[in-house]
Amino acid sequence: MATPESAAADDGATATVLDEIRELGYISVRDGRVISEIRPKDCLVSSRWDRWTPTLSYLSDYARFNPDFGGEFFVCLYDGWREYIEPTFPGAGRRYTPWLDLPADERRSAYIGRGNAGEVRFRAQTPHAAAVYPELPHPVLAYNRHVGDRNTLLIPDSEFLETEFAPFRDEVLAADVPFAAKRGDALYWRGSPNTTEGYAYSTPPGGFGVRMHPRRLAVAMSHPQTAASLGLAGVLDASFARTPISEMLRNRYLLDIDGMVTAWSGGYWKLLSNSLVIRAPSHWEHWYSPLLRDGVTHLDLPSWHPNDVRATHAWCQSHPAETAAMAAAGSAVARRVTYRYAVEEYTIA
Repeated sequence: MATPESAAADDGATATVLDEIRELGYISVRDGRVISEIRPKDCLVSSRWDRWTPTLSYLSDYARFNPDFGGEFFVCLYDGWREYIEPTFPGAGRRYTPWLDLPADERRSAYIGRGNAGEVRFRAQTPHAAAVYPELPHPVLAYNRHVGDRNTLLIPDSEFLETEFAPFRDEVLAADVPFAAKRGDALYWRGSPNTTEGYAYSTPPGGFGVRMHPRRLAVAMSHPQTAASLGLAGVLDASFARTPISEMLRNRYLLDIDGMVTAWSGGYWKLLSNSLVIRAPSHWEHWYSPLLRDGVTHLDLPSWHPNDVRATHAWCQSHPAETAAMAAAGSAVARRVTYRYAVEEYTIA
């Protein structure tokens, strides 16, 4: 394998990107193996929590089993590429622009900011910058991407690569009960408040501000006074209260709500369970998203407008056979998601 930095030494464009977007690493793949690697220059999850090693190990295994997979790639080790950027959806004004076509001073001032921990991050600094999707000279390998981001290829997330979600799988298999035996019948969510500031597209009118993260929105809408005023009492039950999985499994309808990106292990164990997953609106997609189909493996919540929340709950309550069938189909998908599948069947795309 080439020594660090050697692969990009004769490639000014690659070196410039790695110097300016310091959270990105780089690999080159040829003839079934990784022939060169460059770790990120400044990335918390590489320096403090070594995501690079399991990610590189997976890519080496994948290349060995899929010798036609090759090329040069940037590697994002944070939860998702463009993690701190307000999304612009395909067809809604998203503009792709080559990164190096932007003036150097604009690249630095408009797209380099700080994350929640004060770390240097790729982060649009203005609404105008957020609508422009800079394209890098090589595709970005990432755990999550904005829906339809053509410059990003999806790989399994680092939590899966390190554990295959085994602790969560074991807990679900030990504690779950059949769908019909579950007694909780509200749209139910428990989880962490670790979030970005939120997104305008998912924030309904009605006193929630311009943007609120959907986790915080669900919790706010579940407050007894607010729920009563919105007609959501007994319909929505969301809280940041720490709750064991065994207790969450008593509920028929489990909301899957993004955190910083998609909920990795949280989305998996809910899908594996005998409960029906209700997927909240999201601009993120992950590596096994193509296996998921609304109305087949889960149910999409159309929006956070109280009318849609009530209608989704009412449909579930009046269609027990259909919801149980969807829950079973989702569980079958989750059982398919293994490391062997990720190497031998999945196509990085």
